[in-house]
Amino acid sequence: MKMWEVLMRELEDFSVGQKVRTPSGRFAFVKKLLSGASKRDAFDRIVCRYEDGGAKDLVTLQPYQLEPVPMPSPAQAVKPPISGQLQFTLHF
Repeated sequence: MKMWEVLMRELEDFSVGQKVRTPSGRFAFVKKLLSGASKRDAFDRIVCRYEDGGAKDLVTLQPYQLEPVPMPSPAQAVKPPISGQLQFTLHF
């Protein structure tokens, strides 16, 4: 996607729990979908919780401002370590 291109995403393109990239480049998870939430305008909004933030580190944005992040397939997903075991990741 070129810098000046904007994909007009709709509220229906997102679901609760989905991982997205915000305009600042940070990753977040969709927490709530708000349809026509404001009394002053009829724009849809999406409440997101930042992945690297606390429980109250939230942002509310319009759908076109968010970029969906594809999640890995179950075969590619990394299993969490069993409690008490160390996990090492090798990067080549």
